[in-house]
Amino acid sequence: MKSMEFGWLLGTSLVMVTVLVMVMAITMPALAQSGIEESGADQDVLSLDVPGVAVVNQTLEVLVTSREGAVPGAIVFFTTRYGNFQQKTDEHGIARFTPNATNKLFVLAHKEGYPSVEAVVEVREIADPKIAEPQATAPADAATEMSTGLPGFGCAALIAAMLIAYLSIRNR
Repeated sequence: MKSMEFGWLLGTSLVMVTVLVMVMAITMPALAQSGIEESGADQDVLSLDVPGVAVVNQTLEVLVTSREGAVPGAIVFFTTRYGNFQQKTDEHGIARFTPNATNKLFVLAHKEGYPSVEAVVEVREIADPKIAEPQATAPADAATEMSTGLPGFGCAALIAAMLIAYLSIRNR
């Protein structure tokens, strides 16, 4: 008789832990996301204005802006398969780079107090007007990725908690 009581207590404990884990898995992403929205509203972000295609041996101009307009003094990194190059934006927020080979050109803009922003430009021998303009990417972090609806750790924890609850109830 005592073993039944102990088994019942163990099963109840498992169910309680499972419920707690499920509640945490559901509420933690929402709490994390709400914190990011509040802090993101206070912080200005950089934007890159770059063409979708650049031409070998022709100067590429990159415009770095924020809500206030052009951002002078931002560091712009140009990364090719041959190396990394950097330029500071002038008083109009423009940095210039001349690619010397075809391939992808990765452009990253950074300035203290702003999250970095990046874009990819296709470097070709001749211009192709049919290529769409690139979209700059926002800085990524764990809470942003969780908000996309893709299954991640929170989903795995929820599934594991439900499995534990099912097994503990089934074994009574």
